[in-house]
Amino acid sequence: MLYVVIITIILLLALIGVSAYKLSTYFNSFMFLSKKINYDKTNYIANSSFFKYYYDKKYFGMGIQTIFTSILILMTLTAYIGYILTNHMNYGISNSNYGDVSEYYLVSIFIYVIIICSFIYGGLYMYWYNYSMAEDSKIDEKEKKLRILLVENLDYELLYDYFVQATKPNQIANISYSLENYAINPAPDYFKNPENVFKYCFTYYILNDRKDQKFVYIKRAIFDIINEKRSELIDIDSANPFINKDDNILKIRKELLEAQDFYIIAKYNHNNNIVLKPLEIIIGDLISNLNSESSANNRNDLVEIKKQMKVYTDANIKAMINKYDEVQAMFMDTIKAYKEIYDKYYMYYMYSVLLTNFLIVYAVLMLVYIILKILCNQSKYFEDNYNIYYLLYYLNNLGIYILLLYFFITCPIIIFGFS
Repeated sequence: MLYVVIITIILLLALIGVSAYKLSTYFNSFMFLSKKINYDKTNYIANSSFFKYYYDKKYFGMGIQTIFTSILILMTLTAYIGYILTNHMNYGISNSNYGDVSEYYLVSIFIYVIIICSFIYGGLYMYWYNYSMAEDSKIDEKEKKLRILLVENLDYELLYDYFVQATKPNQIANISYSLENYAINPAPDYFKNPENVFKYCFTYYILNDRKDQKFVYIKRAIFDIINEKRSELIDIDSANPFINKDDNILKIRKELLEAQDFYIIAKYNHNNNIVLKPLEIIIGDLISNLNSESSANNRNDLVEIKKQMKVYTDANIKAMINKYDEVQAMFMDTIKAYKEIYDKYYMYYMYSVLLTNFLIVYAVLMLVYIILKILCNQSKYFEDNYNIYYLLYYLNNLGIYILLLYFFITCPIIIFGFS
């Protein structure tokens, strides 16, 4: 019986934790987007609770919804084993033939709710696995292709230099140091090569989160991945972090390429399919930031690149424009796939959050009930069943009004919050 109690408590804690994560994701998104300053971001992908919940985090290689469903099924199996062994799903701890009837129904109804939910979620998961998984998994394929394309087209000289400058001991990464403070100083004749121009402009555009917030979360994700592997990077915290720059760049590129939880579109802070500004405008923005005398040659090279783009005869210029079009098209294609999934599953997600909002309250009550039951039976400071009686008395008299107030506030937010 002790093992059953321990397993039940562990599963209850897991259910409460996962449910709290789902609800916090939903309500945090609602609170952020309900502010006037963020009103126009209502449909921004990075701030959508749907994408945050389903695509931003995975644990043990599984999505959070799969873990939620697994917990419900394990709790159902635990109850079923109890029915086989004792002829009671609650292992005979409470019975309608003796003891408090309210206590019996408190436990029994919770078990039935868990069983019903496990069949609902398990059935929906099996239906999705059999009929929609192949189609929906295309999102992961597109994300992987997009990540590879992004990694291949970053300018790692700029990324590494900026990262080192932005994460100095006296700086707060991603916040206190912006490209407005950064001196653009690539090698001489660096911008004579159109491929270098595109990679530098593309990377500069992503890192420049002060002017354009589209990539602010993507930039932070890149920095987080580098920071997580910082101990493996050679001398990056030393007085001269550029001694082993080439080796470090190779490791950074490898980590970005292999980061399985780096979901780019889920961190795209906009809703517009047109992710990148026109290439000539991106180049023009870079030119406008090359104001120093030492940057005159680089500025002139970029101006010449823009002129050649209009002529459109040079093979390297054509390759640069084609690469821009490829990156833009991959972003647009992946965003389109995400929006299709959103339209397809958001109603299901809303009702799932609504059900979770009820389930977490019941799970917390059951956890409190089990703890009090243990204390009543094991501790000399508790009279037998005394606290259980008053727990039920409190729920029947005052607790019901508190719960109704909670549901009256939260349920309309869940149903109408993003309508």
